[in-house]
Amino acid sequence: RRPTYCRSGVAQMSLGELTARVASRLSMPNYGGSMLVFILYWGLVFPTRPPGIPVSGTDVAQHGGNFVVMLLDLAIMGQPLNLLWLVHFFVFGLIYIVWTGVHFAVGIYRRNEFCSCGGESYPGCEVTPEGDKCLSLYSVISWYYPAQTTIVVLVIAFVVVPFFALVWWVLLRLVTYVQGAEANRHRGYGLGCAAWRAEFSWDMLRTDPGPEWVSWFATSPLLPDKFYLVGRAFNFALMGAICIWFTSVNPGYGLLMYLTNWSNYLQLFYLGIAWFASFKARQELHAAPPIDFGVNNSSKSSLVVAP
Repeated sequence: RRPTYCRSGVAQMSLGELTARVASRLSMPNYGGSMLVFILYWGLVFPTRPPGIPVSGTDVAQHGGNFVVMLLDLAIMGQPLNLLWLVHFFVFGLIYIVWTGVHFAVGIYRRNEFCSCGGESYPGCEVTPEGDKCLSLYSVISWYYPAQTTIVVLVIAFVVVPFFALVWWVLLRLVTYVQGAEANRHRGYGLGCAAWRAEFSWDMLRTDPGPEWVSWFATSPLLPDKFYLVGRAFNFALMGAICIWFTSVNPGYGLLMYLTNWSNYLQLFYLGIAWFASFKARQELHAAPPIDFGVNNSSKSSLVVAP
């Protein structure tokens, strides 16, 4: 059993617990979203670009570097990923789909080197003397073709998104098994069949860390305590460098248009508050050590925590 921490005589949620709850809710949209951007860009978007455009460093950083950063964070983080947090992934995707509809309804267009009508106008792309105007954010999600786009959106929502969420959920367990039994105890995972069956029970599908937020965010099963905060800060700084890089290359243009940028900025926010939650959790850890139940097992049913 993992040690449980709680607040004594405090009616309101502490800042540390608040950030831990936010980080928990954002974990699946960020881990799953980084893989979604990586796969969809190189699998669907990149092959449709006009020929002759070389792969740039920002292309790799935005659509691959972000994925690497989240893999690094997965390896060192202490909190689990619960499957019910897939709901938050759905919400993030739904908001972006609504944005693509707003983009279409308002008539916002984009004009850059990636917009090419192939010499003639067609629904969603206009050839003008000033250059081609793309009226859809992505060729595969163009509301000028509502039936096709609806099918693509439904497949992404109910097949691709759950699949990526499941991949990250399994990846965390594989990483945990490589780290060994101590990591399993840290995250509350067992190695036997009973533990796997328990993971699919409704009791495990919690949306909040609750009073266990300290034990989830205070330590890493991989890094020593003195390097844990440094590791999370490094991931935040690396993601920040990626965001600054692509923002400086394309200042002001398209920063709020594309799913890639939405995902990267959200990852930066998540990594920042995850570091802060870990920082506050370590403060709580030193201020209120784990409960020592002693040899009397009956005392486990009544928790008494010193302030």
